[in-house]
Amino acid sequence: MQETLLKLFVAAEKQPFDSPEHERYWVVRVAVNECRRLLRSPWRRRTGPLEEVPETAVFDQPAQSELFRQVMALPPKYRAAVYLYYYEDYSVRETAELMGAKASTVQTWLMRARGQLKLKLKEAESL
Repeated sequence: MQETLLKLFVAAEKQPFDSPEHERYWVVRVAVNECRRLLRSPWRRRTGPLEEVPETAVFDQPAQSELFRQVMALPPKYRAAVYLYYYEDYSVRETAELMGAKASTVQTWLMRARGQLKLKLKEAESL
């Protein structure tokens, strides 16, 4: 969006638009082109699904490795919510936006995931 406004500012200085409609259509076209440019960017191509994250991450303590392994064993919606919230430090609202869910739903998923993790870790501890 900022690139579009910057281009509008530069274009308006060089050559004024014929009419407000012309300016409006120009801004829409530039915004569409900027969105397409961002979708083609290398950064976007380097991202991957969470399922491809290696299950053996490097941690300082063995307990952290065990916890991460248990998180990756959760059902997909719980795993994604926990990963985004705790490992990527997104807020509940941001996590909800990324997952396409309501914030209250993400809070519920986090609560259920913590419950499942608590049970699994207690079982692993007792063995």
